[in-house]
Amino acid sequence: MLTLLWRCLLQINKYFDGDVSENLKENPSFSSKPQPPVTDRLFKLFDYNAIPWHQHADYYKFSECRYSRCEFTTNSLKADLLMVNAARLKQKPLPPRRRDALLLMYTKEPPTFKKFRFLNRTELMGSVNWSRCIYADSTFRAHYYNIIKRDPPVDKDYNAIFNRKRHQVAWFVSHCATQSRREEYVRRMSSEIDVDIFGGCGTKTCGDYGFEMGGQRDMCLDILRNDYKFYLSFENSMCSDYVSEKFYNMYDNVDIIPVVRGGANYSEFVSKDTFVNAADFASPEELGRYLRRLGQDKTRYIQMLQKKDCYISVPPREKFHCTLCEALHTRGHIHSVYRDFYKWLMGHCWEPTDL
Repeated sequence: MLTLLWRCLLQINKYFDGDVSENLKENPSFSSKPQPPVTDRLFKLFDYNAIPWHQHADYYKFSECRYSRCEFTTNSLKADLLMVNAARLKQKPLPPRRRDALLLMYTKEPPTFKKFRFLNRTELMGSVNWSRCIYADSTFRAHYYNIIKRDPPVDKDYNAIFNRKRHQVAWFVSHCATQSRREEYVRRMSSEIDVDIFGGCGTKTCGDYGFEMGGQRDMCLDILRNDYKFYLSFENSMCSDYVSEKFYNMYDNVDIIPVVRGGANYSEFVSKDTFVNAADFASPEELGRYLRRLGQDKTRYIQMLQKKDCYISVPPREKFHCTLCEALHTRGHIHSVYRDFYKWLMGHCWEPTDL
């Protein structure tokens, strides 16, 4: 137990620079310390096309925020900030707003899906002031989860964990044709190592619906935890900074090594000794051969699991409506403009170069 604790502390000190809370901020450009308000007025926010469960009156409670003088309005002309879900805008026109109102576009999805093409319109040219996206240079950076140190570290029978695993690689997937061409990558990798594909793009199922939530929960997680050595956390799009729940969920006490492929710098989120990155290999076939060797090396595999167990994924601590209220009160006078929001959004993505 002491040996594992020491190993975890070494890994954590190597990865985190300063207080862990710095890695949990909704937006790194905002200080974690209270800032003096520019104004104490009441700000009104209008969420134009939020997902249904965000439209409930009790979903946003500004009373729990450090800056609480904000409220949502149902009249866009009364709003100081107009919020638009970029993925749900489609062909709808923007609602009317005051000339001095700010426009925020938000989404956690990569812009490579066809529904985002509706953002390429004259109406948005020079109109968007703030963004909340997956990119590090967004006004507010969106995260699915954060990965932090586990305290206290866990003590497991890693020999038993390794010995019970009967299969090599699992992949849960519902989108069979993607911008990242991950399906082609897996097909080539499969020539060197067995890959069991669950869900609509494969032949295996788990849970009541084949693969609950992409195979990330309940019965599906148990299958990964007990039977498989590796899980393919392959993103559907090659976009900078994009890391979905496919990766974070593997750090939720799941005894498996994630294999990542995407456009993010994964070591920004967690120690690189806890996952395998496809970007480190010249071809899918080379990655497959490496995984086959690693899966047979009990000592190395257990070492990776032990290092991975130094970390755990948690939901973002900061509530975004609180972050917005603080921004409006402390720097709402800053009126930045995206000259071409669609071009900025798409400019973070590229075609895969590893096939």
